[in-house]
Amino acid sequence: MHVTLKEHLAKLEVEESTKPTEERRPVPSMAFLARRAGIAPNTMSRWATNKTEATTHKIVDAVIRELRGRGFNTDLCDLLRVDL
Repeated sequence: MHVTLKEHLAKLEVEESTKPTEERRPVPSMAFLARRAGIAPNTMSRWATNKTEATTHKIVDAVIRELRGRGFNTDLCDLLRVDL
């Protein structure tokens, strides 16, 4: 399994940058998402850069909820990819 959070946040940044300034939404940073998930920023960073084997429901759920709460259509497949 491959975590694609960084790629998803970058995609959201690009999408928002193409909108008129008054319509743009701020895309949260990984550090912000870590705080909202109740985990240390370095834990989020290790998870997002695939430097850990563990993927917890807590992290995935918190990230999806936070992004959706900010109006970003985010699903599990935006954060994780299975390499076969």
